[in-house]
Formats: sequence, structure tokens, C-alpha cells
Amino acid sequence: MLILSSQIYLLISICFSFLIFGYTILLEKKKNKIKLLGLTFFSAFLLSSFKLIVLINPNLFQNININLVFGEATLLFMLLLIQIVKFKKEYVEFTQLIILVIPIIFIIFIAKYNILWVFDIEYVKYIPLTCLLLLIIFLTNRMKNKKDKKLLIGIIVIYFNIIINVYIGNDINILLNFIGYLIFLIYFHRNIANRLFTRLVDTEEKLAKYHRRINYEVKKRTLEIEKINKNLVNISKMDKLAGAYNKTGIFEVMDKLILNNEEFSILLFDIDKFKDVNDTYGHVVGDKCIRKLSLISKELIRKNDSIGRYGGDEFIIVLPNLESEEAFYVAERLREKVMDTTTPNFTISIGIANYPLDGETSLTLLDAADKQLYISKELGRNTSSYNLSQQKE
Repeated sequence: MLILSSQIYLLISICFSFLIFGYTILLEKKKNKIKLLGLTFFSAFLLSSFKLIVLINPNLFQNININLVFGEATLLFMLLLIQIVKFKKEYVEFTQLIILVIPIIFIIFIAKYNILWVFDIEYVKYIPLTCLLLLIIFLTNRMKNKKDKKLLIGIIVIYFNIIINVYIGNDINILLNFIGYLIFLIYFHRNIANRLFTRLVDTEEKLAKYHRRINYEVKKRTLEIEKINKNLVNISKMDKLAGAYNKTGIFEVMDKLILNNEEFSILLFDIDKFKDVNDTYGHVVGDKCIRKLSLISKELIRKNDSIGRYGGDEFIIVLPNLESEEAFYVAERLREKVMDTTTPNFTISIGIANYPLDGETSLTLLDAADKQLYISKELGRNTSSYNLSQQKE
């Protein structure tokens, strides 16, 4: 019965110490105090395992007598020392190595020299217990962290377990051993789990931050690309010389109004005898006349009106929500303005057409305006014309 209870006791020590040791190794990657504390359970695991082997096979290691709680006593010494001594970061790795090597050295010396016989002498075996008690008292006075106090409770439980084993030798120490190790397991689980949770939260926050930054950069780049594309599209629809829409751009304006079934009128005009201007003054002056005509037109029209260079010296002005008669007054103001302000002096002839009265597509509308422009030329140029027969009654 005594051997059975001892085996149960040792199995509790082995299972819990291995679990805590493995848990620390696998989950706690940083070299800090919590990892040092977790590594100390390797000593309890190794010494308890050795004691169990000796207990099961006494013939394997003859004349060796290890106290049942020797593993726990070694564990408590290490735990208390780590809690009391402040280790510098540069020595943590070396300390980890020492913690793992000490129990191995103990086992070698025990197996070879049976050095533990001295602890069976009366009074001598109480010296380590007294030292442990002094360390516990010293640590209690220093502890301020609530989490560390939970570790201290586990230490005290295991300490009383050792006392009972030494003084009484009752089976109650199995229960205390179980409770003590359970408190240790809860302590390490909460500490490491909290650290992992904190790391996880930090990582998620960083990922969210990076995600927001990436989204911001993507949106920023997308807007920049869209702006560039829009500018490129606008540039592709603009006439550089006139600073107005080109043929493609002005046709898009008309097509959009037709698609929305909005009434509008167009002015198709060109410079009278433009060939003579080029022949007399040169193409540089001819280009200047085109730029000047475009500028005068843009100054005269409304914000929602559009102007485009159809080709050569021909221009189109689109006038939304205006009938041909209303467009005629705009054409006349433009014609008179050009005649009065241009240098060298030139005039323009204008043809007017209305959607939907004169055409239902951009091409038929332009054809109707071109016919009216031809009429203006026949009437002696410097004239505006529109189809009176197609006007609303």
C-alpha cells in the first residue's frame, strides 16, 4: 500500500511537471522570468521519474535511497531563487542551461555515490526545510504582484506537502501534491495564455493598422491613377491649339445630350477666307487667329455650354436648352464680337441647327448646321443662318 501511494504521488509530480515544462517550452518563446520558472519543473520531472524507476526496480539501483519529496524540494529552491534573484537579460540563456543541467548532475551523483544518505540523519534533514521556510518568508515580504502571489500559494502548498512527508508520512501529501501542482499549472496557463492573448491582440492591431495603411495607399494610388487616366482621357479629347474640345470630345457632348433626350442647339462656324489669312500673314498668324477665336467664344458662352474645334478653322458650340432662334442671338453676339476685336481683322460665318428639330443624331444635326453655314457663305459671309421652316410655332 505504501509503495502504491508513493507511485501515485510520483505520477502526479511527473505528469504535472512534464505538462508545465512542455507548456512553457512550446508556448513561451521569449527568454524571460516566466520561462525560467517553467524550466525549473524539469528538475521535478527528472528526479521524480528517477525515484519512480528506483521504486519499481529496486535491484536496478541498489543502496540508493531518495526521499519521495526530493524533486519538490529541489523545485521549490529553484523557484524561490529565480523569484528573489534578478537575472540580467544577457545571463538568462546561461541560467536556463544551468536549470536544465542541475537535475541531471544530481541524478549522476545519486546513482554513482548515493550522496543523499546524509539527509537521513536526524536534524540534518530539517536544514533544507528551514532554508525553504526562510526563503518563502523573504519572498512573501517582497511580492507585490497578485499573479506572483498565486505562484507563492502553490509554493506554500508544496512546502506543507514536504513537511507532512518528513514529519508524518501520511497519504494526505498526495492531495496536497496534486493541489500544489494544479495551482502551478493554472498560474503558468494564465500567465502564458495572457501573454499569448496580448501578443495576438497586438498582432491583430498591427495587422489592422497595416491593413488600413495599405487600403489608404491603395485608395490613394487608385485615385491618383483615376485622376491621371481622367486627365489622359481629357487630354485625348482636347485640341491643344484651340484649348477646346477636339472633334471626338465635342461629339461626345452632343451624344450625351441626345442620349438624355435634352433639347439643344449647335453653332457651326469658321473663319471667312481663312486661306487668304494664311497666304497673306502666314500659318503662325493663322494659328493665332484660331486661338483668338476660341478664346472669344469661351468668354461669350455660358458655363454649361461647350466649344470644340471640328477641324481646321471650323468650330462647334453646343448650347443646351436653347432653341434655334435663341441660339441665333448668341451667334450674332459672337459674330459681332469677333468682327470688332480681332487683329488681324477677320470675320466668321455661322450655321445653326437644333436637336431634335433639325436632326436626331450628331451627324444629321451637324449636316443641317453645315447647310446653314453654306447659306451664310452664299449670303456674303459674316452672317448667321438657321432653318426658319423647322422652328416651333
